[in-house]
Amino acid sequence: MGRSQTDKPQFPDTGSLGKANKRSTKIASVDEVVSLIKPGCKLGLGGALHESRPIALLREVVKRRIGDLSLYSGPVAGYDVDLLIGAGLVKETFIPAITFESHGLAPNFRQAVEGGLVKAHILDVLTVVGGLMAAGLGLPFFPIAALKGTDEVKYNPLIKKFTPPFGDEDIYAVQPIVPDVVLLHAAESDPFGNIRNYGAFRSVDQLLAKAGKTVIVSVDKIVSPETIMQDPYRTTIPCVYIHKVVEIPYGAHPTASPSIYSMDDDHIADYWQAAELKRTGRNPEVFKDYLRRYVDEPDSIYRYLELVGGMRKLVELEKEERQL
Repeated sequence: MGRSQTDKPQFPDTGSLGKANKRSTKIASVDEVVSLIKPGCKLGLGGALHESRPIALLREVVKRRIGDLSLYSGPVAGYDVDLLIGAGLVKETFIPAITFESHGLAPNFRQAVEGGLVKAHILDVLTVVGGLMAAGLGLPFFPIAALKGTDEVKYNPLIKKFTPPFGDEDIYAVQPIVPDVVLLHAAESDPFGNIRNYGAFRSVDQLLAKAGKTVIVSVDKIVSPETIMQDPYRTTIPCVYIHKVVEIPYGAHPTASPSIYSMDDDHIADYWQAAELKRTGRNPEVFKDYLRRYVDEPDSIYRYLELVGGMRKLVELEKEERQL
């Protein structure tokens, strides 16, 4: 069952004179939010493929070796999930596709699944959307009919066939997907957690935010409440669904943060090569060096950004995003 209305943050109460009580900030530190992610939890990841992925937060998960994770995501994942698997932190995935597009298959994901180290459950995008909608609406299931005639129904662990009260054909019910913790990345938030996400897949983030028990958002920039109120229609996720916000400039790198910077395809290509050398056994040390250099050793986001190319590279990615 999805989380109830009482599980969600509430709008401020109003006093007898109609004045709102003082609102509390949701801004938190990286250490504070990562401490909410426990071994064995169901972890939901926002964004899609190489856009708006909460990479900086996930590097902290890897650095702390928080493992035995069950992963949920939008329609397509890539670098982020492969990184977690490469560090040996994933038990199972409920993700329709994990890929590096033109670079090839996800090396660590492929190696782990073929070796029986990770269970990759077979399911499609509609299952994920239906499961998140059921959770967000507080329903015991969400009905879908599009799976009829496919072999997926033999293997998808989240669905059951049932006879609906109306109509004369059986359809499928998707059980609620309720992540223990959801990690999102967005461009902006005010201190109270009103989120502005300019990505093409922000609808998936909205579903995840409504479904998760605890929702944490990294943002490139904290803006004032006045900025949010001046143009409230740009708010994509209201504060009632958000528990913690942490400001991490370029926190989606090497994936893109739409409207601010493009994906760093050079870095992703280097990562893929390191992971592929590990998968094939030609030189596993290269991937270990990647984890050491970009995950374990940097003591701040600023040190990490220096290692990936510094200001010159960031300006290049910002320029590229403006040209898209």
